[in-house]
Amino acid sequence: MTWESKIVGEDDVDPSQLLANPQNWRIHTQAQEQLLSGVINEVGIVQRVVVNAVTGHVVDGHLRVAMAISQDQPTIPVSYVELTEDEEKKVLATFDPIGGLASPDVEKFNSLASDIRFDDPGVQKWLEDEAASLKLDGTSADVPLSHDPNGPVSVRIGDLLGKIPKDLYDEVQMEAEQTRTDEGLGADDLMTTLVRRMVAAARD
Repeated sequence: MTWESKIVGEDDVDPSQLLANPQNWRIHTQAQEQLLSGVINEVGIVQRVVVNAVTGHVVDGHLRVAMAISQDQPTIPVSYVELTEDEEKKVLATFDPIGGLASPDVEKFNSLASDIRFDDPGVQKWLEDEAASLKLDGTSADVPLSHDPNGPVSVRIGDLLGKIPKDLYDEVQMEAEQTRTDEGLGADDLMTTLVRRMVAAARD
């Protein structure tokens, strides 16, 4: 099946003239805005906002539009697509979530992160924390995401990522070691099972 392009044009547009999508379900935090602002200020805009030419609604890029308005940017790059209202809803519901399903190559990310440094201290700290969290897996999740030794422990196993209290993590580590000693079980397998349980609990 040949892919059909829905892109019908592009332009630099006054951000105040763009319409937020009334069905946009993504809530952007202040922390996210600060990080994105730091990157854009240092690198620049590298991706266009996506607007449905049929409805006039923004389909992707709400945060960039809001930031451009608040920072009095005269224009922002826009790609126009031609979607029915039903297609617009489908893109809204799937565009970001599907992108979020990608699994990280930890070695490549950490190599990339170690090669760059941001002038913005907030972005740089986030990058370092992200690199630290990606180093963790089910058998070596003993480094907290924060620099506080008593802070929460970030745990990643495959596509599972969550934070658990340090005291709970230490308790489960002891349980895993005791069970391994008593029953002769592999510590790696047992720790993976226990951490999966903790990650699931952290998500609840």
